[in-house]
Amino acid sequence: MAKLLSFCLFFILLTIISCSDNTSSTQNETLNDSDPVVESEPVVLSNVAEFEIQKSIKRNKLNLKEINSRAAAFKAEFGSLYDNLPYVTFINNQLYFYVIQGKWGNSNLKDAGSIKKGEYKMGLVDDKNTIIIPVEYDKISNMGGLAYNLIEVEKGGKYGVFDIKGNELLKAEFDALFPYEANENVWLQIKKDNSYGWLNKNGDFSFDKNSHPDNKLFSAPAGSDLIKSWSFNSQNDLFHPVFEPFVEFFDDEPSNGNGIIFTPSYLYNLGIVDEFQSDWMVVESDFGLVNSEVKVSAVAEDISGFSALWAVFKSSFLDVRDYGDELEQLIIVSEDMEPADKLKFTESGMICGSENSIRALENNLIETCQMGKNNYEYYSEMPVYRYFSVDEKGKLNKLDVKGDFPSSRTTLLTEDHLKGCFIRDVTDAEINENDLDEDYFNYAISSHLSIKDLDIMRNEIFAVHGYIFSNPDYQEYFKSKEWYKPLYENVEDKLSDIEKSNIRFLKKMTKKMAGKEGEYTKAEFSVYVAAG
Repeated sequence: MAKLLSFCLFFILLTIISCSDNTSSTQNETLNDSDPVVESEPVVLSNVAEFEIQKSIKRNKLNLKEINSRAAAFKAEFGSLYDNLPYVTFINNQLYFYVIQGKWGNSNLKDAGSIKKGEYKMGLVDDKNTIIIPVEYDKISNMGGLAYNLIEVEKGGKYGVFDIKGNELLKAEFDALFPYEANENVWLQIKKDNSYGWLNKNGDFSFDKNSHPDNKLFSAPAGSDLIKSWSFNSQNDLFHPVFEPFVEFFDDEPSNGNGIIFTPSYLYNLGIVDEFQSDWMVVESDFGLVNSEVKVSAVAEDISGFSALWAVFKSSFLDVRDYGDELEQLIIVSEDMEPADKLKFTESGMICGSENSIRALENNLIETCQMGKNNYEYYSEMPVYRYFSVDEKGKLNKLDVKGDFPSSRTTLLTEDHLKGCFIRDVTDAEINENDLDEDYFNYAISSHLSIKDLDIMRNEIFAVHGYIFSNPDYQEYFKSKEWYKPLYENVEDKLSDIEKSNIRFLKKMTKKMAGKEGEYTKAEFSVYVAAG
């Protein structure tokens, strides 16, 4: 009986303690209801074990003769293991060799600027023949071309990345890799199938839209301002040279190393620049490509489901003339980042430089503005406007708009259409008034069209419809234009609503500028002296 009583007392005590614990737990939950909710960790798909974030690896100073000697030693010991050793790179004072199994030669680097693939496989090893990147890729790019410390690889039209320690951060199964500059923790924007995501600097990647606060990472960069941050510059200290190691050296004439730039895929696939650029000077010599630079300077969106990019590619060469090339392109890109069409522009301002812009208008039209030479005889350089329609397939069609001021008949004018950089010769009166030296090429630079320009611009609207001018000055001026056919004494019924609105706008601007034209044009005088 005593034993039974002891057991009952123990059971009752245990029940009381248990109820006390449950009550305490419930009270704590109630108190915590008002506390801030702790968000869950970002959902990531880790593909790198124990990856350590690396510091930015800057470009080493190059002693090409020493590199050549070390490369020769590697070739003597390991060269028989490979079919070709075309290139070498020097990172953290360590040599890394681009190794080839299969057929590789000058024929693989085609004149069209693309690489002939399928006849070889490429890998990367260090000078002890330790494999950094397996010999199974179609292309291995310069480290730092896509993003700092990353080496982009391509296999079968898919892309991945390694670091110089041999960590495979992304397998070559992604459709596109894009740079990202807006956040310190993001290494790349990535695309697979129809999904966009990001790679962080811990070596993890995710397509989950809850994994990062910047929702632009989960959409096509052409549809956001991410693409405006794209830039590539081979002079960047984090971009690492790739060059031929087995070249002859002379004491009095160092070799340039015959460098090559394997262009990052995001630039090549959009047709902004060729897949490779050769003759890149690793050290200064007599001739070669000194710098290569790419920038997307403007974007226009929502054009029949497409976006328009204005891309600028600049390269500079060193020879006796110290010259450079510049290519500007209008590129139409689909929602899935596929190029639909492109148009090259070769003009650029010699004095004013580049002041380029693109703008999406109604009815799937694009307005481009570029510094250059127009047919308008009063300026040797000025903003030149062109207009293009975009069809349902993304193809560009240039509008045939007569006259020197097509904007006045294509879109509603704003004062921005009247501003810019305008270069003209100075008059004899201006030479005397400003004490300019007649032995040099003097020019005037203005930042706004003059009242006379606005009058011509306004009357050009009437002229393209065949108006017969009673003013002898306009008769003489438009007579020189091929497109002018004087047919009608009244063309009011031929004017579009846009043209009527622009006529009113130009009259209003002329009245506004009257008596204070200089405050608008801000004309300055300067002297151009040619090199040499």
